[in-house]
Amino acid sequence: MSKRYTLLLSSVLLLFVFLYGILCYYSRLATDDYYFIYDVRNNGIIKGVTSQYMEWCGRFAATFFMDIFYKLFDVNQTYYFLLPLFSLLFLLSGTYFLFNKASIYFDLQITTLNKWLLTGSFISLLFFLSFDIAESWFWYCGLSSYLWSVIAIIWGVAFLVESKKTLITFPLSILCFIYVG
Repeated sequence: MSKRYTLLLSSVLLLFVFLYGILCYYSRLATDDYYFIYDVRNNGIIKGVTSQYMEWCGRFAATFFMDIFYKLFDVNQTYYFLLPLFSLLFLLSGTYFLFNKASIYFDLQITTLNKWLLTGSFISLLFFLSFDIAESWFWYCGLSSYLWSVIAIIWGVAFLVESKKTLITFPLSILCFIYVG
């Protein structure tokens, strides 16, 4: 890849990261989030997950993790921006890890810079081609069901294609796919 093209693509991807950071900073709780915070306050996490599972959503793992954050942060808007921000970091690191392991598995000679550019391009395309960006990337109660499932699939596949299987690789892969299910 030419240096000029690499510089241009890097600049565009940095602008994407800047845009994402701004969107994280200005993201706010939605109406559904306030309901779930109310539910966690009055019923606790376990009973809240049970009631949401029976009446609202069958994704108990996603609901459980979201209720933990609702319990920790309550209506304090200060720390909620960290959820989409860390989601992007997990998505970037998981995608890079997957591309790195796939390049080793298929014996492809790709430089580290090109792997990062491929990772950034994949993430930005996933972002801009999402059906509804606000609901799947920045809506807190939807984040755990939509985006975190994509992150879990990427990490689960990355653990499966790992060439040096360790004792922890299979349990982590299983946990990722249980979360998705």
